[in-house]
Amino acid sequence: MKRQLSILIFVVFSGLASFGQSGPQNTITVYKVDLDYLMGCETGKGECKPLIIKRKSILDGLAVVFPKGGTMTDVYLYTESSFTNWMSGSPKDEPKPLRHIHKEAGEGEPIMDISGLPDGIYHPHFLGCGVGGGFELRIVTKKK
Repeated sequence: MKRQLSILIFVVFSGLASFGQSGPQNTITVYKVDLDYLMGCETGKGECKPLIIKRKSILDGLAVVFPKGGTMTDVYLYTESSFTNWMSGSPKDEPKPLRHIHKEAGEGEPIMDISGLPDGIYHPHFLGCGVGGGFELRIVTKKK
């Protein structure tokens, strides 16, 4: 378990360093979404409260680690406005996501870099074998 955690931390830090989207970063916050939470959101049989990620500065690195979804996993990230409009039927076609991750079996957990996004409400949408759906994600910068 300790070895897996060390590998995960190395992969996350390596991946965030390679993105370079937000320039110099003060700290890196990694939030792990577990399968039970996603199942609860999908079925309505579990707690599906919005996930709130707090940071000290917009320069802080942020990453969300999703569970493996089976043979294939896709995670899309939408803004609140584009997701709400899409769900209300306007536009009828799926809007362009802010971020998208695609992983095949054996490629590890999907890790989404959300560094540099402004404070606000976002909607990650998870598609995998056996589980799918979305939830509300809020990014908040702590006031000093």
